[in-house]
Amino acid sequence: MTTPEPLTIDTVLSWNIEPVGRTADVLKTLSADIESQADGAGRKIAGSTEYFDSDAGNAARTKGAADRGDSFATADVLEKMSVLAASLKTTIGDAIEVIRDKKADAEDSRWDFFVTPEGDVRSHKSNMETATTCAPFGMAAVAIKEATAFNLASSIKGALSAIREADSEGAESFARLLEDLAETVKTQLVATPDDPYLA
Repeated sequence: MTTPEPLTIDTVLSWNIEPVGRTADVLKTLSADIESQADGAGRKIAGSTEYFDSDAGNAARTKGAADRGDSFATADVLEKMSVLAASLKTTIGDAIEVIRDKKADAEDSRWDFFVTPEGDVRSHKSNMETATTCAPFGMAAVAIKEATAFNLASSIKGALSAIREADSEGAESFARLLEDLAETVKTQLVATPDDPYLA
């Protein structure tokens, strides 16, 4: 969802964030599977001394212990990514609902409001029209209208700001978590050319 362009009301209202929740679930399941498989394989390799007692066996057990550690570290990173994705879905989802609700409140208002792409709340009627229409309480009506527009815009802009912040900080947090992966795992994530001169 990270985008260099400014976020607008229409943009965030068009987002479908359900895949973020499904991603969180997949990451959590994957983390548990990796940890379980690494633990099982690690125990078997560590217990192989009786039938594989040699320098090669010792080397295999040393490598197995290192792989087990890398697998546990990977599972831990995936678990943290799952928690982060779930948190982002909640934060962004809640903010989108605030925007949707407040936009509807504005558009259904007696003051003939509309919401700009940036989240400002404006009226199709000037304050003079409002004052004239609501005479003899025109000035009070204008004051109520302005206060209502301000409160709605504050809620909408606050939610839009929360989405921007979550989107930006979420991307940075995911990048930092990727850095926590073991070097052996990182090298598998990067495409390496077959030609050794290009690698």
